Amino acid sequence: MENILSFVYSDPTGLGTNTDPKKSLGGVPSVNPIQGTNIFDNVTSEQATSGVVQYRCIYVTNDSSLNNVYDANLYISEDVALGSDIDLGFKIVDERQIVQIINFSTVTGGYLDVTYTRETAYPFTVAYDSSATTFADNFESAINAIDGLEDVTVTGTYNAGFDILYFQIDFVLSAGKRHHELLTVDSSNLTYTGSYPTSSTTRDVAGSPINTETVEIDFETTPPNSVVFGFSTISLNTFRGLDVIPVWIRRKVSSGTTALKDDGFTLKIKGNSIP
Repeated sequence: MENILSFVYSDPTGLGTNTDPKKSLGGVPSVNPIQGTNIFDNVTSEQATSGVVQYRCIYVTNDSSLNNVYDANLYISEDVALGSDIDLGFKIVDERQIVQIINFSTVTGGYLDVTYTRETAYPFTVAYDSSATTFADNFESAINAIDGLEDVTVTGTYNAGFDILYFQIDFVLSAGKRHHELLTVDSSNLTYTGSYPTSSTTRDVAGSPINTETVEIDFETTPPNSVVFGFSTISLNTFRGLDVIPVWIRRKVSSGTTALKDDGFTLKIKGNSIP
């Protein structure tokens, strides 16, 4: 497979044009690829004496609209022993969406038209059932037929007081760690007697980090909010065409550290071109 991955700076200004590694402090992806091998300055004698913790954020992008990287793993390694400590940080959250069917008790049959959108639209239908559990099972089976959504779970709950059926859609495992577009749901093909059933979709939990923009920080020593560090590797499952992920990098220089030549790190993605 051709090289389809890029490593680019982040841009806290929101313009997406940053070329300065010192300013790669979160925000939106820059259009400019990382130049050279250093995103941190050399450790000063003062920093080596007193110790310092610094942060940078870059983005990894899949520039192909056609090719996926399967079983993708992002990992970091330190280039020298006894130097500064390097680890990765991410905000890892699985997406959850809620679909509501209002006036559910009036429904007598038919089906829902649902569309999941990624690089293209994936329409599917969900057969009605008067049982909230069975209706949810039908929803789950239908959405699981879409590539990449095989592990999505759907739970159905009926609120009789408000006459609303809730579908809780959890994008987990192979569908986790990423932002998903809201499902579009059309209830016009449900048959009913009485009040017209209507549908809506809301995002209960926003998925992250894949296909999200990260927070920005004002100073390189400020920890980014909601980002958890301590990773040397992370599984991206399938890193799909046009996917993008913000990657935070933390450098910890302990007090009394001795300056070392080539005290850097290596950041790589490994994966397969076929499933």
